[in-house]
Amino acid sequence: MSPGYPTLRQVDVHTHALPRPLLDWLAAEGLADLGGLTEGTITLDPRVSGATTATTTPTAAAPVTLPYPVEAYDVDARLAVMDEVGVEVHAVGISPQLRAPLSTDEVFVRELTRRSNEALAEFVAGAPDQLVALASVPVGLPDAADEVRYCLDELGMAGVTLGTRGAGRDLVDPVHTPLWELLAQRHVFTLLHPVAAPDRAGSVATAIDIALGVTALLRAGVLETYDVPLCLAYGGGALPALRGLLQRGWERLDEGPGLRHSPLDQLRRLYYDTATFDTLQLQQLVEFAGPAHVVMGSDFPAVLGDTDPIGVVEACQFGPVQEMITGVTATSLLRLPG
Repeated sequence: MSPGYPTLRQVDVHTHALPRPLLDWLAAEGLADLGGLTEGTITLDPRVSGATTATTTPTAAAPVTLPYPVEAYDVDARLAVMDEVGVEVHAVGISPQLRAPLSTDEVFVRELTRRSNEALAEFVAGAPDQLVALASVPVGLPDAADEVRYCLDELGMAGVTLGTRGAGRDLVDPVHTPLWELLAQRHVFTLLHPVAAPDRAGSVATAIDIALGVTALLRAGVLETYDVPLCLAYGGGALPALRGLLQRGWERLDEGPGLRHSPLDQLRRLYYDTATFDTLQLQQLVEFAGPAHVVMGSDFPAVLGDTDPIGVVEACQFGPVQEMITGVTATSLLRLPG
């Protein structure tokens, strides 16, 4: 335990859950097939997963089958894994495959989001000292800020998780102005998670998607207009590798006219999780953003996720600043009790 930090927790800011009550509702609505539960899988209708924009008409798009590990819905199983790897707190968001990111049916998206958030609140209530919730946001809808306010004030959530787009709109659309204003006013921890289109190339699409989403926010002036503690999943994806190109475009091609701060300065003000899956890349990320702006994130319990997130950070040999990365900064951002 470090001097000056009476309670030093090991905090993972990027984890997911698939609460069973939510899946039961989807199954009752004909939007999920739970027949594979005993084998550890579920099948989602493309209207939920985002494999199609259709929400009311038949579609030829195939359903999506996902792993469904017990840790995604059983709190005790999750806590056992956390204890095994030494992580004391999970910030938990609904798995991105349950957010209907391409649906334009606003009624459906609102109901799915509300049910997701209420199921998640019930899930984390099973271990309030170890689990905190990140609210799902109905991106693209004009009342997105209202859902966030409900989750913060009524459900007691610690932050939010944003997809890069929803309802045919990206995050720079003016419809999101009330959302950005609320997040900035209340300084809400916000995890930006990619939404990869189904026609893109596998896991690489997530890295590209988050880079495109943040670049749009940067050039539109959203990042410097709203002081939001925005954390980029997957270490920012492809974005850190493109920072030189972004800077040069701003300097010589007038990309992002009117910006008061350069792209490099703005990118350093963001937060990044450690889920880069590469030690050298993580070391370079900490060198660029600084240890106070990199927080531990694993993508638990996804197949791609880090199974030993503390060990990943330890392997980089950051020395005393490791505590910032594994818990100090996240404790502050999530306003965890001291």
